[in-house]
Parts: sequence; C-alpha cells; structure tokens
Amino acid sequence: LLVRAYPFVREHVTFSQAYTDYSIGDIDSSVSGLVIEATPENDNSTITYYVNGTLQTDNTVVLPDGPSGAGTITVKVTAPDNYTTLVYTIGFKKIQSDNNYLKSLVPNHGTLNPTFIKTEQQYLLTVPNEYTAIEFEIITENRNAKINVNSGEDQTATDIKPYKYTLDNLEVGDTTLEVKVTSQSNRARTYVVVVRRAQPAAN
Repeated sequence: LLVRAYPFVREHVTFSQAYTDYSIGDIDSSVSGLVIEATPENDNSTITYYVNGTLQTDNTVVLPDGPSGAGTITVKVTAPDNYTTLVYTIGFKKIQSDNNYLKSLVPNHGTLNPTFIKTEQQYLLTVPNEYTAIEFEIITENRNAKINVNSGEDQTATDIKPYKYTLDNLEVGDTTLEVKVTSQSNRARTYVVVVRRAQPAAN
C-alpha cells in the first residue's frame, strides 16, 4: 500500500500488514487527486476506495477542492467470500499554499532578457519602434494564486485559462509591467518587465 509521490509520515513510514492506519501529512491545497497503489494478498480479493466516506470509481481518488483541512482515504479490502473485510486508512491535510511563483510570462513579440525562470523577478524586453502595444500571456504555478497587473483587479491565471494583458500606448523608451503574485497564504512576489521601445529609424 502506498500513495504515489507522497510517502507515509509520522509513526508508520513503511507499509506493514500489522498496521492499518497511515498518514501522508500536509499536502498543497491545489492537489485535486491522488493515486493509491494497493495490492491484495489474495488475487481474488477486491479493493474499494473512499475519500471522507465517498466511494471512488477507481484508485485515482478525488480530493475536496481548496484548503479543506484534515481528511481520510479509506482502502477497503474484501476477501473472496465477499464477507470478510480489512480496512486501511490514510490521513491527509490540505493546507493553504505558499506558492507565489509564475509558471510562465510570455510576450507576443520579442524575447525576455534574461530568459524567464520563476525565481528571476526582473526582465527587459526590447521591441522595435513599430510596436505600440505588447500582449503578455501569464500563468501562475499554483492554480489558486492570484495575480494583479499594474495595480488592476485581482485575477486568476491558470494553465486552463491563462490571463492575457495588453500593455498599450507604448512611448519611445521604457514602459513598466508589474505582475504581483499572491499565494493562498497571502505571500506576495512581484515580477517586473521593462519594455523598451526603440527610437524611430532615421530618415
């Protein structure tokens, strides 16, 4: 018995038939599902899975959305006689995420300098004079984080629905884009892009 990518913690860190109660501890609130790997001792036994008492369709169990607190995954093994059962439990706790990173920040013209990485917060984007507007596509690493662009309204920016922001009316010289990312736990990080529009070509 194990949970893929999440080791057991606390008193029983390795599965043993002598124990039926396990825990994977705290997990990020953005985790929507877990894969439970369970192998019965008797190949003719059946296994059913529950999350907080709700029957699951298979071993990829669905967790409550958001920072829902403590919960329990139940793994029920039924013997071939369809009567004898053994129940294992796996505790978990979904907590608010501290993740305030961007996953991507992509302009529709030009290339950021340096190349985007989530830990770098300062960038330069140089564009020719003929560009008077630049659109940025923004995605947060954690789907529950919020972004605020140039002191506008808070937005979500997920893989499924990226946030697009147009920096328009670019003057010759420097215009600044500021993207503030705030985690569920209210930790903030600000990314700054200086868009540098070139001078017009000499006649």
